[in-house]
Amino acid sequence: MTVFDVGANVSEISLLFSRFVGTTGRVHAFEATGSTFKKLTQVCQLAGRHHIALNHKAVADKEGILKLHIYDENHASWNSLADRLHYRYGIDVKSTNIEKVESVTIDEYCKENSISQIDLLKIDVE
Repeated sequence: MTVFDVGANVSEISLLFSRFVGTTGRVHAFEATGSTFKKLTQVCQLAGRHHIALNHKAVADKEGILKLHIYDENHASWNSLADRLHYRYGIDVKSTNIEKVESVTIDEYCKENSISQIDLLKIDVE
């Protein structure tokens, strides 16, 4: 079984999926935010889940380097490739940083990793 977790965050769902795929399956986790990816890596290592492929990449419609708008920790779920104009909605929160992140397409990733079928695709991204 092959599962893709796009927008893996700190791994709650990736860990759950890893139980379903068993020892012969694989979870491919993608997380674009650097600090979140670091936590994802730590949690998966501590849990001993070696059949989770960790990818510090954004999944997009093209490969390359993209700009990821980073918000403070209270608004980290707003991190996005889009430059959001929150002020239009009366929200006075601006991104605090921009990270450059490598992007990959699902098709190219599957080709590079000899994946012929995805059994479950979970996407939770902004």
